[in-house]
This record gives sequence, structure tokens and C-alpha cells, in this order.
Amino acid sequence: MSCRTLKGSAPLPAHYQSLVRNVTTVPNVMGYFRALLIAVMFVAHTEGCAAAVFAAYMMNLNVLDNLDGIVAMRLGQSTSLGRVLDIGLDICSEGLLLCCIYASLSTSANGPSHLQSSLLWACVALDRCSYVVGCFGCIAITFAGSCWKDVKYPCPVTRWYYETYLGGYGLYIGYHTFLAALYLLSHGVPASGFLCAICAPTFILRWWTGLVGNYQVSKIMMELDAKNHEDSLKVIDN
Repeated sequence: MSCRTLKGSAPLPAHYQSLVRNVTTVPNVMGYFRALLIAVMFVAHTEGCAAAVFAAYMMNLNVLDNLDGIVAMRLGQSTSLGRVLDIGLDICSEGLLLCCIYASLSTSANGPSHLQSSLLWACVALDRCSYVVGCFGCIAITFAGSCWKDVKYPCPVTRWYYETYLGGYGLYIGYHTFLAALYLLSHGVPASGFLCAICAPTFILRWWTGLVGNYQVSKIMMELDAKNHEDSLKVIDN
């Protein structure tokens, strides 16, 4: 049986030759397990099991979401499906948790009044819209040949987040731990407020890096549009 090869006679990896192997790489299977954890979160919330929601979210975002990228690089199994799956699952996971937090706070007699404000949650919804647009922007520039993880940012905090392990994992884990602790707080779990307070700085810093990231990604998309426009004019001239 013939096997496709790259330049220099290096064999083309099997997951680039078979669709079945492409969708069943180890990182992609980890993504499917993350999707299962999202379903677990939903069921646990409807059953009133706050601890299970907390555990599923932490396993999803703070463990598997960090681990799948490492596994992909170590095994040489990075795929376009994996990159889209990763971002899509992030959006679904966080969006579901925020909806659960709002639902819990709106029916709780013990929740902090300042967290039950409709205006606050309207702002959260607008912020999440911006986040989703930014995620699609990351996908767009990735498939245009510019990986969003390699983008150079003007803000030192954002560079620290994207270019160092301490910044990346520290802010990311702290951000999602804050959200998971906020869910516990909406259910009146003891010590959850203390955990929220500890993780609040990382939440704010990660939120800021998201704003800077959206700005830079939008700028790159504009530059790509300009390049495509110039290329189209060259074709017309020829």
C-alpha cells in the first residue's frame, strides 16, 4: 500500500490521511469528553447538585482544556478540528455556567443583592457577545495562516498571559476558578465567597487580556482584509 510523504521523504501522519483517525486523535477525544462534562453540568444543575457542577466545570476548563493542547504538541496531533473544538467548547462551557449562575441567583434568597442586578447581567451578556466574536476572529486568522497564539500584543500583561506558562496557566485557572466559586456562592456554599475574593484579581486580569486580544485580533483581520483587497486589485490589473 502506498503512503503519502512530505518533502524530504518524511511520511505524512496517519491522522492527515484518514478522516476517522483525524477525528479520533487523543486531543480530539479529550474534547469529546469535555462536551460530555458540559452535559453533566447541565444535568447536575437541574438536579440541584452544586458540587457536581463545580467539579465538572473545573475538570473541563482547568484540567482538560489546558491538557489537550499539551498532548497535541507532544504527540504531534494538532488538527484544525481540534482548534475549532477547543474554542467552541470554551464558549459553551463558560456560557452554560454563567446561565446557571444567573438562574441560581435569580431564585436565591441568600444571594448578594449586587449580583442579582439585571443591569449587571445585561453587561455580562454584552461582554460574552464580544468574547464570542473575538473567538470567531481567532478562528478566522488561524485559518488565514496567522495563529492567534503567536500574535504580539501591545499590553505587557497580555504578553505575559500569552507568552509565559505562569501567566497563561495562572490567570486562566484563576479566572475559571472564580466563576466556579461564584456558582457555589449562588448556592450559599460556605467559604465560596472567600475563594471568589482570592481569585478575583486573576479574573479581572484575564478579562482585561481578553479585551486586548479582541482589539489585536480585529486589527489583524483588518490587515488581512486590506491585503486581500490589494491582491484582488492586482488580479484585475493583470
